[in-house]
Amino acid sequence: MFWKSGDDEVDDEFDIVIVAGGLGVERTVNDLPLTSYWRVDALAQPALARTSQRIIISGAGDGALIDILRATIRDFDHATFYEEVIQGLRDVQPSIDALEKKAWTKFLESYGRPGDKSDHVKKNEALESAEPVLTAGYKELAGTIRQCLEQDDRRPINPDFSICWLSPRCEYEVTAFPLNRLLSLQGHPGLVSQT
Repeated sequence: MFWKSGDDEVDDEFDIVIVAGGLGVERTVNDLPLTSYWRVDALAQPALARTSQRIIISGAGDGALIDILRATIRDFDHATFYEEVIQGLRDVQPSIDALEKKAWTKFLESYGRPGDKSDHVKKNEALESAEPVLTAGYKELAGTIRQCLEQDDRRPINPDFSICWLSPRCEYEVTAFPLNRLLSLQGHPGLVSQT
């Protein structure tokens, strides 16, 4: 697969390629079968043919972040996993809420600035203005969050996958669901992010 990352051109091989373009039936290329976010796939299943697979996930929204979780956490079940995590994060929830509010304030301040820029450009600039707030805040909270999550950690990290995550804008995109961002970025040893 070939892609551009900033000014760099990258050419690499992957066993699975995921383009998280949003909900619905996805466009296909080269006569590949139709796929949909809502259909069952083999991502969360262990590899059959060999011990590890390389996966590339492209996207910065909730679909991409959920796919990172599905590939990262063995036996991932969305509803039960989130319920367990929410209970584990109760002690740090006020700090997370304050951080998210601060980031949203920064996003809205930037987005609301008068000017002749398109909505698309304004949104991207606003996302980029909020990212440092989230990056610094979650870095500061990382130890506390990890400690909260490890208290009842019954879901082992899936060692079968190494993941290359291509995010077109920001790692910490404020418009994505906070829990998806938080959990995706908490550290799978095989997750390499390239924006």
